Amino acid sequence: MLLFLIPNLLTSMQTTFDNLPPHLVTLLAELTQKIAGAIQPEKILCYGYRASPHNDWSCFTEDSPHQETIRATFDLLVITNNNNNLADHELLQKINHLAEPLDCEVTAIVQSLDSVNDLIVKNSRFLTTLYHKAVLVYNASNSDIIAPPAAISHEEATRKIETVWNNCYQTAERFYKTACFCLENDWNEKALFDLHQATQHTCMALLRVYTGYRSTTHNLFRLFALIENFSFVPSSIFPCITSEEITLLNQLNKAYSDARYKENYTVPTETAILLKKRVKQLLLVAKELYDKKVTALQSNRPTTFPLTATDAIA
Repeated sequence: MLLFLIPNLLTSMQTTFDNLPPHLVTLLAELTQKIAGAIQPEKILCYGYRASPHNDWSCFTEDSPHQETIRATFDLLVITNNNNNLADHELLQKINHLAEPLDCEVTAIVQSLDSVNDLIVKNSRFLTTLYHKAVLVYNASNSDIIAPPAAISHEEATRKIETVWNNCYQTAERFYKTACFCLENDWNEKALFDLHQATQHTCMALLRVYTGYRSTTHNLFRLFALIENFSFVPSSIFPCITSEEITLLNQLNKAYSDARYKENYTVPTETAILLKKRVKQLLLVAKELYDKKVTALQSNRPTTFPLTATDAIA
């Protein structure tokens, strides 16, 4: 039985999942109830989930030789009201803390209802997509999300995606080239700052291209988590499965502030070189993902008449 907290009001938004297993529906409902009780949002939308099953067996484990676990991650848009006095990062920390005892993870985006409606009026691709496809899992009041305006044409949407990509990705490439120059001159600390910026802008480019969401965070851990909604490939370049790998990404993540404010800040050359290779790999992977998106856009282009000269086949 669906457990989500949806008052009896008319809405054109989705309120059920097609493929979410019942035990994960229950888990999401419990998480939703905890978030609702802690921060009193206006609405909560789920726009993605990932469930990773693990089956482990060992003849050397006596207490539990066979284990089957499922780790779930939910992508949520938490919409707040005008009475909220907490900063977004404080709300995100609270939401993450609420998920910990439930043995699940949450990647949340926090926006006010006024901000959501303002952006929908401006045809935000991220929010209009959520309006039509996300699942409304919590609704506190009759203050509705407004219906999106008429969708822009396929051609205009494609042009916007191409423009956003070119701007963000070229910025990332410039930061990467600057980092390479700094490394050649043994300016490791400045190099790491530029590698951070190259990583951040690459992630921003992917988020804008695939979802339309405009992120302003400098936190690379959060950016990779947001990207996992549509691809695990970028985060696999920084696989945080060992303490060494976590430390490596954390060094890159902290370089944004450490390079500017930390006294006696130093970076070993071998660390800088390793991160340079990782960021280069990220740039290449991001370009492949962009090309894949462009191919999908072209194949999904609707056929309209009359055809024009650009449609002619030589």
